[in-house]
Amino acid sequence: MGVLVKGRSLEQALSGLDPRVQHDGLLRQLCLGVLRWRWRLEFWREQLVTKPLRVRDADVAILLLMGLFQLAFLNMPVALAIDSTVGAAKRRKPWASGLLNACLRTFVAQRDRFQTQRNMQAHYSHPQWLLQQLRADWPGHWSSIAEANNIPAPLSLRVNRQRTNRAALLEQFARHDVTAQAGLSAEAIFVKSTRKVVDLPGFEQGLFSVQDQSAQWAAHLLAARPGDRVLDACAAPGGKAGHILELQTDLSAMLLLERDRRRSLRIEQNLSRLGLKATLKIADACAPDDWWDGLRFDRILLDAPCSGTGIIRRHPDIKSLRRPQDIEQHAVQQRRLLNTLWPLLKPGGRLLYATCSIMARENGVQVQEFLQANADARCNTADLPGALPCALPGKQLVPCSNGGDGFYYALLDKHPH
Repeated sequence: MGVLVKGRSLEQALSGLDPRVQHDGLLRQLCLGVLRWRWRLEFWREQLVTKPLRVRDADVAILLLMGLFQLAFLNMPVALAIDSTVGAAKRRKPWASGLLNACLRTFVAQRDRFQTQRNMQAHYSHPQWLLQQLRADWPGHWSSIAEANNIPAPLSLRVNRQRTNRAALLEQFARHDVTAQAGLSAEAIFVKSTRKVVDLPGFEQGLFSVQDQSAQWAAHLLAARPGDRVLDACAAPGGKAGHILELQTDLSAMLLLERDRRRSLRIEQNLSRLGLKATLKIADACAPDDWWDGLRFDRILLDAPCSGTGIIRRHPDIKSLRRPQDIEQHAVQQRRLLNTLWPLLKPGGRLLYATCSIMARENGVQVQEFLQANADARCNTADLPGALPCALPGKQLVPCSNGGDGFYYALLDKHPH
């Protein structure tokens, strides 16, 4: 209800529940599954319910989606899936229990007639506008991107090289029966475990952080050197800043900016656990008069606010929450950040523009327009494993079933006029 009716994120919706309910594994699995497969489930629902449900009965409509998800995607006995859904209806709206029972039993008995191949929105379980944009931006890859978006992402960790190394951490995991393997990034480890992250060996000691493999390329591309002044302009939750500090311990300054005080607490907690230090200011990167001391930076990381379309497999609610107009709104904000921060970079310095988006308007098109408007900017052609070939500047990673999320990087070097 919170996501599909009120437009809240899944985490916001769950945070309003009793703490015992928030951490219920099955509830979270149902919520994520319905949001992931929403358009296919709704397609089935429309064929099962001949008379549309009233707006005030949105809870009944969502219960039917949850029942269909359990029958189609969970390894759950049919009787249990139906009984649990009907039982929930009896507690909320008893009149709907018969309707849900009939619909779910019809779905089980006539499953072969509920095919989606001729309905692209239902087949790929994406809103139509997003499928159209993917096809426009990535005509040779859009279908594999859409399919990858529906596969839950693996747990990806980043080894803290200040406290251990990857081989040692993999060995420690093995001793504790945690299945893990190395990723492409030098510090990446993929883990298969039913344990909570905080219960994995080495978490409390700061031996690793949770960070997607694709996000781990940021610190390597920025390549901070000893004595550099570094700015992380949109720092929360602090993962990339932590990685920069782990790779380069001899910076002259590391400034982190975050507008939201609550999100800044996450940065402090993460850096503290890892044993890292930086200067954190609660400030808007677009208002340098409030935080800049007038000394230019050697390196700037701009992990820009974006649509988040590269991390849908981790946050399937993004498919329900985003609208076509959001892309351009983000592009306006990104352009403002680039134009504000570029003068703060030293000649010979480097700005890394990054997003967790796969939309060309937020990525290659954005950077192309910036390069055209700034004669002293050059886009570095540094290689990035797994990046798709693209005529636009920068490097685009897309979500893949056994690897990282969708991420975009453009390494902008500042040349003298």
